[in-house]
Amino acid sequence: MSVDLIPRYQSLGFRLVYWERRGSDPAAWKGPSGIDAKGWNEPSRIYPIEQFNPTYMNLGVFTGHEVSQDKFLGDVDFDWADGLPLARTIIPSTGFGFGRKGKKLSHAFFTTPDRLGITTYDDITDDGSEGNGLRFVELRGGTSTHQTMIAPSLHSPDVYIELVMSGVLLHVETKILEQAVLDYAIACLLLKRLPGGLHHDGRIALAGFLLRAGFSAARTLLIGEAICSEQVVRRVNDMSARDVADMTLVVNTTLERITKKDKKVAGGPKLAEFIGERGKAMLQRLRSWIDK
Repeated sequence: MSVDLIPRYQSLGFRLVYWERRGSDPAAWKGPSGIDAKGWNEPSRIYPIEQFNPTYMNLGVFTGHEVSQDKFLGDVDFDWADGLPLARTIIPSTGFGFGRKGKKLSHAFFTTPDRLGITTYDDITDDGSEGNGLRFVELRGGTSTHQTMIAPSLHSPDVYIELVMSGVLLHVETKILEQAVLDYAIACLLLKRLPGGLHHDGRIALAGFLLRAGFSAARTLLIGEAICSEQVVRRVNDMSARDVADMTLVVNTTLERITKKDKKVAGGPKLAEFIGERGKAMLQRLRSWIDK
């Protein structure tokens, strides 16, 4: 392990934090000197970097910190590894991020002109109960409330965080990043919960639902194409390049019908029907995300 990364972090204006870890089990890292030590996130607290020792300490960075004038650090935390292929087309391309064994990219860093809050997007439960399933993604900012663990920290036994992209942090408009993460979450939910494919009727209903919810044609198309493309890669039955191409026609014709105030355009109810048993729960989850 090395502290050679620290000058790079300092050059980017990162506000760093470190804590002692006790052994290799994250469950044992809490305590007076650990990750949740009293006052760890006091805005006035300074962590003398010369005291950081990677042999028994982990390193983090405060998200939401103003790293330079009118540039606030934001972190897109990719929790669901299976959704990462969707990020390539939906999430803006930044040059700075972290990964680890088993997850090529776990965190992508950006700066925005406004400080981000904390927004999470979780799956529905598998058993039909109320509550949340696994987390798809988190958009993390905050005001000295949250930190992201960074290289060369130990993530879990024998698994270290690695700096996998060390280029420029993309500066992006706040709303654009927030919308992109929402779009990514929508695509993740549908990809996970539609293992049989987003076929034509489903595409029509999805387009109607998103367009009526205020999504632009471009965003709607991007979400639909990303899902269909990944299902083709996964060799989902009866999904092909034709289905990906069909998304353009579906969006254009649906938008035209909505513009003409056609009340028979398929939307949320038809999407829930297409999904099947958990359709209503998924529709409710999608609406709650869009209304955040």
